[in-house]
Amino acid sequence: NKINRDEIFAWVREYLNPIAQKSGVTIGQLSIAWGLHQPFIDFVIAGTTNPDNLAINLEADKIKLDAGIIREMDDAYHMFETSIKNNYGQRVKEFRRLNDKFY
Repeated sequence: NKINRDEIFAWVREYLNPIAQKSGVTIGQLSIAWGLHQPFIDFVIAGTTNPDNLAINLEADKIKLDAGIIREMDDAYHMFETSIKNNYGQRVKEFRRLNDKFY
């Protein structure tokens, strides 16, 4: 829904975009690289309808994020979680309407 999309886009612009710019990568590459750096994530599935974006995203496996960048991303996500909880009384997965079976 529009509120969901607007909140997520605002969070990406406000928090993730500055981290990506500072790191010299795209937001997509940053997100994929973060996932690849998590011990609890075995693989990342990234989709796109644009072959140029696919080539860019595939470069994410070469990106090495230092502990400071990972901490910044974790902190940004925790701020997002808190904002959703305070503004909507929901956890992020509820706000995004993600099913317990698949999340």
